[in-house]
Formats: sequence, C-alpha cells, structure tokens
Amino acid sequence: MSQPPGRVKTSPFGGRRCFLWSRLGNTQPSGVSLPPASSSADSWAAGARPGLPASPGETESGRLSAPRTRMGPGPLPLLLPLLLSAGLGTAQRETPFQKFQRQHVDPSPRWEPDPRVYCNRMMAQRRMTVPVCKEINSFVHGALDGIVAVCGRGGTLIHGNYHYSNAPFLVTDCQLTGGSRSPNCIYRGVYGPKRICVACDGGRPVHYAHPRVCAGP
Repeated sequence: MSQPPGRVKTSPFGGRRCFLWSRLGNTQPSGVSLPPASSSADSWAAGARPGLPASPGETESGRLSAPRTRMGPGPLPLLLPLLLSAGLGTAQRETPFQKFQRQHVDPSPRWEPDPRVYCNRMMAQRRMTVPVCKEINSFVHGALDGIVAVCGRGGTLIHGNYHYSNAPFLVTDCQLTGGSRSPNCIYRGVYGPKRICVACDGGRPVHYAHPRVCAGP
C-alpha cells in the first residue's frame, strides 16, 4: 500500500527513524537528500549502525569482541600470611642465653630428691624429649645471678670462651637409658656438688660443657 508523498513512517530499528518516501515517478521532496539505497542497505546488513555508538562488547565492524577476563589475586596476597607467620616465628626463637636457662638452670629452692624422678619430669617439662630424646643434660641448682657470675669474677677463664666456676654448685646430671623413644624418654640421674664449665658470650653463659672441657674432673 503506497503512501502520499512526504508522509513519514517510523521504523523500530535501534530507535532510529527511517524516512521512507514513496517515490512518485522520479520526484522527491525538495530540500531532502537521501543516501544511496545500496549504502544504507549494506550498512544494516553488516550489522553496523551508522551514527550510533557500538553496544558493549561490539566493535565498529559489528563483530563481538572477546570478553575481558578479570584476573584473580596474584601469589603475593596468598604468600603474605605465610611470610608474616614465618617472621613471627623467627622473632619468638630463643636467644642462646634463654636456651641455656631453659636447659640447665633450676633456681627452685626445692626439687624432687630422687634424681631419676627429677630427670624424667624436668626433661619433659623443659621440652627436651621432642622431637627426639636428648641423651645427656645437666641441671644446675642455684640462683641465676650466681651462675652468670661464672663468666666474670665467679669463674676462671680456661681457654677460648670457656670459664670454670671457682666454687661448686649442686648439679643433677641426667642420662638417657637404652631403648627410650620420644616422647617416652626414660632417664637415670646423678645428683651432687661439682664445679661447672660454661661457654660465655657477652658476659653470659650460652653453653654448658662437661667439666673435662675445662680440664676438671
């Protein structure tokens, strides 16, 4: 069905109005220039919309662009908690002096009189039965200040950084018995007075040595 010249018909394509002019003979409305029919038809066939911005994900050629992939968190955020925990663990490690106190100093005025019971109890409490049983260990009964003094006026420098106490201390020596397995370590003990031999660093004991290291009995 033809329409009168100059009548406008609205097309729903993309909200764009297309002017469909009925051609009467070879005439067209004055002042109106129509694009070539082939150009308009080819543009719509190719999927392009002249004069309109491309829709999201669509290129100017009418083809859909590849979807963008959002990258997940990199390895650094995953490793950060591990690095932090490792740093805290390092900060909480014992100093040599702290380790010496844990393994060799018992300032308690009273202790278990039976050396066997004492050794089995103290070796477990001082964490020397895991992950393996420590074979030999000695506990010095006395005030920490008196033991530290061996690195100064309370002892004699023998060689290197080894000092031999000038006076004897009460000491319990613990020896691992055969067949013991961690954490069920079984010890026998010997209790008595003796001079102690310690290695010092910065005026503090950091290692307990057998008396023979200091040429003692």
